[in-house]
Amino acid sequence: MEDHILVLMSVWNGEKYIEEQLDSILEQEGCRVHLLIRDDGSSDRTPAILARYQRFHENMTVVPDRNNVGAAQSFMSLLCRSETYPFYAFADQDDIWDRRKLISGIRMLEKEEKPAVYASNAALMDAKGNSMGRLLHRSGVHVNMETVLCVNQFPGCSLVFNDRLARMVRSAGFPEVMIMHDYYLTTVCALVGGSIRYDPVPRMYYRQHGDNQIGVSAGTMEKVRDRIRRVCKKKKVSVTAQLKEICMRYEPYISEKNMKFANLLIRTETSFFSRCRVCFSGRVHYKNMNQALSHRLAFLFGNK
Repeated sequence: MEDHILVLMSVWNGEKYIEEQLDSILEQEGCRVHLLIRDDGSSDRTPAILARYQRFHENMTVVPDRNNVGAAQSFMSLLCRSETYPFYAFADQDDIWDRRKLISGIRMLEKEEKPAVYASNAALMDAKGNSMGRLLHRSGVHVNMETVLCVNQFPGCSLVFNDRLARMVRSAGFPEVMIMHDYYLTTVCALVGGSIRYDPVPRMYYRQHGDNQIGVSAGTMEKVRDRIRRVCKKKKVSVTAQLKEICMRYEPYISEKNMKFANLLIRTETSFFSRCRVCFSGRVHYKNMNQALSHRLAFLFGNK
């Protein structure tokens, strides 16, 4: 019997690539896919494309709500309004998934008895769909609680998560403060003592283009300028603001040890000593020297 999984997809002006993405989701092997989509106020042909696909796929539902609320709120609203499924996944509008992406996540999570998230690696491709010959994660990934709270390592499109985590998030209520839906979800999972499983095998092609640039294809000087901007610019929503929101909503589920580290992070807003402790903590791991330097400087300058 095939496992059922609900794929949550928020789209906005995605006419260029959305058909390739939809096809790769609907052609998943080894599981029964149900697709719930919210259009976040598109002004291009995206609504017409979605309507056409919906006519031919009974396992696809488009939410009749086209207010522009931004990606984070759009994805989270899908999760909060969704029906109960054993497993869930987030999907962007411009990637291409391997046919066994979802079942790979399901197999790694199916025996978990606590809230759990799976994240896969991804191969990078350019705007035209050509392989860039690089992976999103080229080295080992740390999934300990301290690292997950400090570093947003996993794009939402790489995640699969179980119903225990989904039910916990729904019961806690819609978040008022959130950087992004993926960072929020993985932080909740880590903080409540859930399981985070990483798959080093690339299970999708992660498209890099002008509207979805993570910096891996940028030149050296562009990377340097980007790091400086990140260190110096105040964030619209800070890590500490998001963390305070999560601690308030999930306090009954958070262990004393995990709450102690969360409070240390929160104190970095006002305490330089706390910033130094986080910066030089041996429990917070970064994937390379550039990331380590930019994150540590951002903490030191109070801009994290």
